[in-house]
Amino acid sequence: MTDFKSAPRVKDPALFKWLHAEGVHCVLCGYPAQLHHLIRRSQRGDDVPANLIGLCAMHHTALHAGDRETRKRVGACLSAEQIAYVQAKIGDGADDWLLRHYGVTA
Repeated sequence: MTDFKSAPRVKDPALFKWLHAEGVHCVLCGYPAQLHHLIRRSQRGDDVPANLIGLCAMHHTALHAGDRETRKRVGACLSAEQIAYVQAKIGDGADDWLLRHYGVTA
């Protein structure tokens, strides 16, 4: 996968501290969660709420392992703001990317 944009990614450690203090829960099961970047940090995904979603360790592992059902379930939980973020960050090809990664059609 190539970098989507040439701009440096937004890094916000304070956001992570705040979100964890508030208590992040898995969008799929409600258990305490880790933060998952929709667009990976290695691909210049930003540390912004629109690029983050809470997933418990089990669902986070399943998603990264490529489990299609988990990807579709996470895709069904994406907000309009998160979809718009992905579209703005990726640009052309964002709709195909969303379909491949999360089973979402924008």
